[in-house]
Amino acid sequence: MKFRFFLRISVLLFQLLPALATDLFFPDQKAVSENGLYRIEARSPENRNARKRVAFARSFAYQLIETKSGKTLWNFQAGPHDPSCSGLHVDNDGWTVIEDAWGGLSFFSPKGEKTGRLDIIEKGMTARERRDRIQHSTAGPMWEGFSLWYFLKIDGRRLFVIRPWWGRQIIADVTEGSWIDAGKPVKEVCIAYERQWTTEALFQSVETLDKWNNGCCAPEAHVATKAAFLAGKLGMVDAIPMLRKLQDSVYVGNSSSGTSNYEPAVGGIDPANWTQFTMRQVVHQSLRRLGEAPLPYPCIQFGVKAAEGRTKRKLPPADSKQPRDENVASVQKGMKPEEVVRLIGAPDFKEQDEWAYDIDRPKPFRLTLTWDKEGVTSIKRGIPGWKTEDWDRILAY
Repeated sequence: MKFRFFLRISVLLFQLLPALATDLFFPDQKAVSENGLYRIEARSPENRNARKRVAFARSFAYQLIETKSGKTLWNFQAGPHDPSCSGLHVDNDGWTVIEDAWGGLSFFSPKGEKTGRLDIIEKGMTARERRDRIQHSTAGPMWEGFSLWYFLKIDGRRLFVIRPWWGRQIIADVTEGSWIDAGKPVKEVCIAYERQWTTEALFQSVETLDKWNNGCCAPEAHVATKAAFLAGKLGMVDAIPMLRKLQDSVYVGNSSSGTSNYEPAVGGIDPANWTQFTMRQVVHQSLRRLGEAPLPYPCIQFGVKAAEGRTKRKLPPADSKQPRDENVASVQKGMKPEEVVRLIGAPDFKEQDEWAYDIDRPKPFRLTLTWDKEGVTSIKRGIPGWKTEDWDRILAY
């Protein structure tokens, strides 16, 4: 009950008191059906001035358009107190799903008839999911990373499916505007669709790698990382060749310049200043889940402390002649970051003053190093990260 109360309060604050929340920007949006016959658009008057961004844009005007003729099939005008539009979906027959910033889904027929609105978190998720899967922030509840949203038609029913990062399908009947409890046959169709989507997305990501590889926040990279993540979760052994090609990526999904207990000397690695090669992290995790050891490419790039207080980037090299699974026993307390990187490379994941490595052996394990101002202060072994949801959470959030 305490968690449910906290969840409701946090959502209400986000809905009603945006001044207390992190500013979020909701641009005009559009989506096209897979067959290209329909386009749904959402525009807010508060987005007209591109040079003056307005947080929490409201009063979105929605219209469904027949793409071939340009004819508007229906319009819907949201009010100034209605939620912002955070996503749009339209199927091959013109059925539309509007995703709003308050965690709701609204369903519309091809004629513009609203069949219902559902709350994803409160009604679509289980109590355990609300407690264990959602991360709260001043930007609202966070859980959508790596989620896949799609339409299906099964046995005459028109369904809309959300597969969050933890893998359960949350399913709504679009025509009825209601959640449904899906049985095994429906879930099998969902899995088949997800595997097909993942295969096609991975193929496209490999083909366009040069386009998005060196950028940051590219739309193609979001699709690529999602597909690579799903390949591991879905046990898609046939995806291994494409994953191996994607591990060459240096796509950056996150970087930080924060604080650390460790105090680097001039010219030394600064653990507080780092860049994350997100694509590699995802690919390495999926390869391990599929029974494959990834190449020893670094997933973290640290800054190097300069005399004038500036920091320049330097990618610690991965020495394939000295695999980290052979050198891991040589890591000792009191070592400096340079010594650790020389032995076993940069970590797979980093949180504040902890470095974590997945060690590939017949009996794999996770190596976690903790740092204080002098160097390594703790060395622990545990369950590999890819056998848990620990890395999933870091990547999804």
